[in-house]
Amino acid sequence: MRVNGHDVYCGKFGSAEAKAKYDRLISEWLQRGRVLPQWVTGAETAEPSSAGSLPTAGPSIAELLLAYKFHTDDYYKGAPAEREKIRLAVRPLRELYALTPRRRVRTAGTEDRAGPDALADDPNA
Repeated sequence: MRVNGHDVYCGKFGSAEAKAKYDRLISEWLQRGRVLPQWVTGAETAEPSSAGSLPTAGPSIAELLLAYKFHTDDYYKGAPAEREKIRLAVRPLRELYALTPRRRVRTAGTEDRAGPDALADDPNA
């Protein structure tokens, strides 16, 4: 597909990967005021793949969300309403980024690390 003059390959037509990447691209494009995300334009790539397909290495966001679900099921076992609120809150994240591998962020003077504190230092997050 072509967006803002850039050709973007989302994957084999009709595949789950193509639909997920298309949804993510359009969502991020609209959120940025119809400006392409950096992982499409190639500037300081947020995704290591330049071929246009989603990278396959590393734990995915879906795997992290599943681990979080197990945690919340245990922590909020007596509060089904809270578990439902969390499930609804993470749904857009799962739908847009489930196949995306978790990024590791390196900041000056520190080791590679992952998690919310790592993303806080990342200007591309």
